[in-house]
Amino acid sequence: MQLNVEHWKPHKKSVFRFFLGYFVPLFLAVTFIFIGLLISDYFRSIELINQNEKLHINIVKKALIRDLIDIGPDLKILIGSDQFKEYLKAPDNNNKKKLENTFSLFAEQRRIYAQIRFIDVEGWEKVRVDFNHSKVLSIADEQLQNKSDR
Repeated sequence: MQLNVEHWKPHKKSVFRFFLGYFVPLFLAVTFIFIGLLISDYFRSIELINQNEKLHINIVKKALIRDLIDIGPDLKILIGSDQFKEYLKAPDNNNKKKLENTFSLFAEQRRIYAQIRFIDVEGWEKVRVDFNHSKVLSIADEQLQNKSDR
């Protein structure tokens, strides 16, 4: 008995139909699943980034509130001082020196402020002391700056 080899050869049309019928749909399904996973992962990453940013904002917000609560009493002490009130009444060199001395003493004792300054309504520094490396320095008039752009 002789085998008919022609019978076992696949026809080009049947291979193409098999390919179209099975491989292409399978490829498309895998591709769509992969794209879906990528999109899902992207949105999950965006959500994690948003949550992380909200957490950082809350941390900064709490730190700012804490800092403002901490400096509130210091600000009340400085603006309530007789030297500050006298300088506001008469901003001459004598009263300025007294206010600089008050700012200097305060900076030296508190040791947490790099600068203490009085800025007028136009944004000009009128009195400023810098605290750096345990040393307090009163800033001369010609070095005072306009901070109105801040």
